[in-house]
Amino acid sequence: MPKKGGQKAKKMANKSKHGVSQSRVLRFAEESEVYGVVLQALGNDQLRVKCQDGIERDCHIPGSMQRKVWINPEDHVLVSIRNFQEKRGDITHKYMPDEVRKLKQSPSVKALLNVLGDKGADENAINFVFDEKKSDSKEEVDDEFFKNI
Repeated sequence: MPKKGGQKAKKMANKSKHGVSQSRVLRFAEESEVYGVVLQALGNDQLRVKCQDGIERDCHIPGSMQRKVWINPEDHVLVSIRNFQEKRGDITHKYMPDEVRKLKQSPSVKALLNVLGDKGADENAINFVFDEKKSDSKEEVDDEFFKNI
């Protein structure tokens, strides 16, 4: 008589339990990297990202992330800026919602906000500093999004 479950039961037992998230090491921005929020998917593995320094960049999803990590609008990402093109970058990391919360509370990001001149910010909110505001309605929506983070 065969055993109950078989191979499929072994596969299911090896998967993580529902509701328990696997913890990852929190990745911070390095010298040539900035935090950003995805605005729009452009197709052909390209995304438009609003970065913390106020520049909208067209970013490329590298081949190692293409079919493994799905990036949608309003996701928080880490962008590596290209040395030879200021308006373009590469996505290096996608933050999960719990990682975004931890990132907001980390001392290094709070220090970054203080350097940018946002000393009166709420502890639970990251407010990116932008130099110019456009009168476009999409920009107004984006500004409201960043205020609510």
